[in-house]
Amino acid sequence: MTAALLLCLLTASQALEDAQKAYDELRYDAAEALVYKGLSEPLAEADVVTAYELLVVIQLTAGREAKARDAFVALLQRVPGYAPKESVSPKIWAVYRDARERVLAQQATILTPTAGTPPEPPAPLVAAARWYQNPWVWTAIGVVVGGIASYGVYRYANPSAPASEFPVVPLR
Repeated sequence: MTAALLLCLLTASQALEDAQKAYDELRYDAAEALVYKGLSEPLAEADVVTAYELLVVIQLTAGREAKARDAFVALLQRVPGYAPKESVSPKIWAVYRDARERVLAQQATILTPTAGTPPEPPAPLVAAARWYQNPWVWTAIGVVVGGIASYGVYRYANPSAPASEFPVVPLR
């Protein structure tokens, strides 16, 4: 069993070396196919990182930014703590950040309760507030008292003012 695993690791490593060689020769489609062939075999974590980094570079060089982001998403799912080296291009960093945000959003969606979860218990019943605990009652009382006080001050300051500006119409 160990010999078979060793043989798989060697063929996967050989596929990655061939992919790098094809990339260097500007044969991007062949390089992409070889990377996928290498990824289909069991790989050590360092080889997984190398394979996906090469795949990202291939996709970006070929102008396929969405596929490069998907490659970063797949890499982050297999190696969650991965981050590119500081020396890589800003374009690779931008695609990496976008992929990382997508992975974090997927994880947040997975952790969000769904319809299958039991409902939260209802909030405890609160006793109905008394009428004097309602702030609108005190607002209305304040307006009335303020109006009466204003009128009293006005009448005290102007005793000769007429009692009413409106004509009084007697009722029959």
